[in-house]
Amino acid sequence: MNFNTTLPDIFPVKLPIKIFFDFGTNAEAWKKNATISKFLYVGGLQLSLFKNLINVYAPLVYSKEFKNTLKSTPEQNTFLKRLTFSIDIQNFKLKKLIPQSPF
Repeated sequence: MNFNTTLPDIFPVKLPIKIFFDFGTNAEAWKKNATISKFLYVGGLQLSLFKNLINVYAPLVYSKEFKNTLKSTPEQNTFLKRLTFSIDIQNFKLKKLIPQSPF
């Protein structure tokens, strides 16, 4: 599941920053004597650009399994390499880019 929410209006200008939180599970975690947590999660800040067309995620908190994975691969454990992004094509308006488009 994925959740996000806007920040309270504490800044003099409106910033395109939100808080995000993702969590999930898998079948192996529910087996008897499982060695992994039943729930995995990651949360942090989300920068939304171009009216939520592009979203950049900066994770700040992780479940134990994700933290352990990051520790086991230190070359991947840099801030820039942990950033992820999404492109939300349902917010893409082709007509605005190409006014003559039939779409």
